[in-house]
This record gives sequence, structure tokens and C-alpha cells, in this order.
Amino acid sequence: MPISVGSTIPAPLAPLLAAQGISGPCLVAVVKEGCGACEDALPLLDAAADVVGPILVVAQEDAATTAALRAALAPELAWTADAPPYAVSRALDVVFTPTLLRLDHATVMDRADGFDPDSLHRMLAALNPGFALFGPGEVRPHFRPG
Repeated sequence: MPISVGSTIPAPLAPLLAAQGISGPCLVAVVKEGCGACEDALPLLDAAADVVGPILVVAQEDAATTAALRAALAPELAWTADAPPYAVSRALDVVFTPTLLRLDHATVMDRADGFDPDSLHRMLAALNPGFALFGPGEVRPHFRPG
């Protein structure tokens, strides 16, 4: 059963947030290389980061691959590697990438598995009320599991 709304974040995630100086409301995105849905979501997160607050990307990769993904897809975001045996991903019950979690301190407030533009918009707007991920008439990408 996935970590659900109202759950406390699992132990492997807490030190990663602390290492990035993140202690309050934030968004966590679990991604992996070769995930087309992740490639759709990451530039949107990167563009929103200055407005909505901290976003931590947890890459299911080694450190070198994580650095390359960051440079290519979302250089403005905080990144950390979750290399095999994927302790963070397993603790978060990640099945699909991207998996997005909106946290308020140590509590999960919202979760989305796969790239769902409406869920992403809802989570970002909750971090900064009034934030609009998509402009009027702008075409939204479709839901995509990773």
C-alpha cells in the first residue's frame, strides 16, 4: 500500500530533505532516466520552482546519471540519487515514475503516481495559492504513467 495522504514521511527521506535545507512545505518528485513522463514533468517543475518553493527530485539512478539528468532536464531543482537498492523509492512505495508527493513538514499532504497535469497543477497551487501552471487556452499534456 502506498504512502498515503496523512502519512508521516519514511525515515530514508527525512535526511535527504534536511541535507537540502528543506524543512517546511515542499514537493518531492521521484524520477528515473528514460521515463518519458518524467521528461514531461521535470521542465514544468523547474519553471515553477522559483514561485512555489522547494522541490526535491529523487532520481532512481547513481550519482553520475543523476547529475546528467539534472543538467539536461531541471537544473534549478535540488536533486539526490536513489541508487540500488532504491531505499527511498522502496520506503515511498514508488511503482510508477514520476511519483509526486506534496509534503508539509513531515506529513504527506498529496500524492500522484505518473504524470497527471491536473494533479501537478493542484499540488503546485497548494504550495502557492493563485499559481497557474498552465495559461488560459494552453494545451495540457495528457496523463502518462511512467
